[in-house]
Amino acid sequence: VLDDLYTTATFHPDGQPKADEQPLGVTFSGRDTRFALWAPTAQSVRLQFYKAVAGRDKKDEFKADGKALPLTFDAATGIWSLATKTKVTG
Repeated sequence: VLDDLYTTATFHPDGQPKADEQPLGVTFSGRDTRFALWAPTAQSVRLQFYKAVAGRDKKDEFKADGKALPLTFDAATGIWSLATKTKVTG
């Protein structure tokens, strides 16, 4: 039912592609990194970055790097997204 709600519209109000036509996950464009997640019933979504630190057994361990960033909800598509100029690796 949710799939139909977000994909049957003939267009997005801002002229952007419909939910089923937009890229999800992580996309890179020049210096920008965009994170997108389809979660129309979520109340909020936050992205936590982690950095690798050397562990005692020489394997990487991961440590939270700063505070979690909120994603913005697009009610027309059900997609939460965040665009950042933060250098993302890994």
